[in-house]
Amino acid sequence: MTERAILFSAVGTAGQRCTSLRRLFVHRSLFDGFLGRLKSLYARAKVGNPLDSDTLVGPLIDSNAYAGMRAALDRANVDARWIAGGERVDTEYPGGYYVRPALAAMRSQTDIVLEETFAPILYAMPYDTLDEAIQLHNARGTACPRPSSPRIFGKPSCS
Repeated sequence: MTERAILFSAVGTAGQRCTSLRRLFVHRSLFDGFLGRLKSLYARAKVGNPLDSDTLVGPLIDSNAYAGMRAALDRANVDARWIAGGERVDTEYPGGYYVRPALAAMRSQTDIVLEETFAPILYAMPYDTLDEAIQLHNARGTACPRPSSPRIFGKPSCS
């Protein structure tokens, strides 16, 4: 249930609203298994016409949005453990910028993670203590003076 809620929060509007989930903090003991399940959901998310009720991810607004997404993923790739998704998807609308949503398993929170991209990119980072998660959560980038809708997930008794 949690993974599906995260998927919708991160990609439900192709990541193009300021309240889209951008940064996800997962307790280190849960990180690999949790991201494995989330990665599977990302791979199966239907990309296409947003008027189709089965579609979860509609198009990016234009070629500039796609270029910004690719640039962000290229920067993230330097510090990521892995990145899944981010490629264009063929649809019945060849002029549209339809993309597979991207999930980036980051080693740490880097500058690109704190930038607003307005694309379906979710940066996931592990944490060890609740204090660390809160500090990461409250970090702000130079281009975006507020946290970009982050979420913290962990064990009920994480401390």
